[in-house]
Amino acid sequence: MSAAKPWSLHGGRARLLVFAGGAIGTGLRYAAFRIWYHRPGTFPTTTLVVNSFGAFVLGASVAAIVGGRHDADWHAFSRVGLLGGFTTFSAYTVELAEYIRDDRIAMAAVYAASMTLIGIVSTIAGLTVGRELRARSTP
Repeated sequence: MSAAKPWSLHGGRARLLVFAGGAIGTGLRYAAFRIWYHRPGTFPTTTLVVNSFGAFVLGASVAAIVGGRHDADWHAFSRVGLLGGFTTFSAYTVELAEYIRDDRIAMAAVYAASMTLIGIVSTIAGLTVGRELRARSTP
């Protein structure tokens, strides 16, 4: 039996960090949807903003923290747990499927394109910020 990789989620500590991060991320997503929720049939801005913000933060954390001493713990807590609980691909796909089911194909296309493009731009921006932060903190 081989040793688990440092980022493996098989260890008890990693599982606890994922659970803790997931609880916080899910709570934050719930709060975002309670504070600012789009009405059914309107453009799902809450999901778009939550997922785009999550993509930005993930990009920044990947670029800023990779290779750090606490990278495995940080990965389990923030990337898998916190951001996994905060962002919501399933809500996006359900909203998209509802537009298609309701024969609102133009809205579905705009939503799919918006989520993809804004997500990519958010990730690139996050990676850029993260690299800059890492460069500034390196002696």
